[in-house]
Amino acid sequence: MAKKAFASAGILALLLGLTACDDDENGTITPGDDNGAEEQAEENDAEEEDLAEEEEEAEEAAEEADTDTVGERPTFGDTYTYDDGLSVTISEPEEFTPSETASGGEDFDTQLQFEVTIENETGEDYNPDLSHISASSGGQEGDAVFDSAQGLDSPPSTTLLDGQSTSYTVGFGVADADDLTVEYSSIDFENLRDDVIFVSE
Repeated sequence: MAKKAFASAGILALLLGLTACDDDENGTITPGDDNGAEEQAEENDAEEEDLAEEEEEAEEAAEEADTDTVGERPTFGDTYTYDDGLSVTISEPEEFTPSETASGGEDFDTQLQFEVTIENETGEDYNPDLSHISASSGGQEGDAVFDSAQGLDSPPSTTLLDGQSTSYTVGFGVADADDLTVEYSSIDFENLRDDVIFVSE
């Protein structure tokens, strides 16, 4: 009787062991998610870095746009080129003494002259006689000086062919040589262009 009880106990233990083994083989072991958490953290960091770079690039682009469109004026000696290829250069001002035959600017103590250069790269003819120059200084409109003895006269009237350029000199009586703006206008109603204001540096 004791032998039968012992044998039964042994068989029961064997069956329990086999059942435990079957559970291990059929079950799914899920390891701790430490590696997955690290990978997710790295992905989040990368996304944050990309976002920061995009924001920085957007800010730089906005600053460049502001620089291009707000408050930018050509200074004397610069060349301004229109989108259609017409370009205008106004030189640095030079003080001069009008001749006895000069007209204009008598009410000002200071007279300045500028060289205006127009270059035509529009692909069409351009009449420089359509250009107009005005000046302002110290809160007052400058007075044009016409002095043919010194070459200060009206713009050339000969048509500029494509690829050609011309230069002429203009003069103004001004109130303050240190506070000066000169405006170029193209009175061409067939091809309207914005006025260009040249300023001191």
